[in-house]
Amino acid sequence: MNEQKVLSALHQSWTIHSSKQWSAENPALGQCNVTALVLQDQFGGDIFKTQVDGSWHFYNRIHDVILN
Repeated sequence: MNEQKVLSALHQSWTIHSSKQWSAENPALGQCNVTALVLQDQFGGDIFKTQVDGSWHFYNRIHDVILN
């Protein structure tokens, strides 16, 4: 996995049109569920969810590395 390419592609895809919570200060806000699915589709691994401040946060484990 080329981490820089993946991060660049994600940053380009996170917009106000993909999440109502999006902001310039935190473009990833509200994107974790779809981002976790895309990463799993491309790289395999597992998806986990944890409740944070009353909302669910989704994240991945790929080759025993947690991507949060």
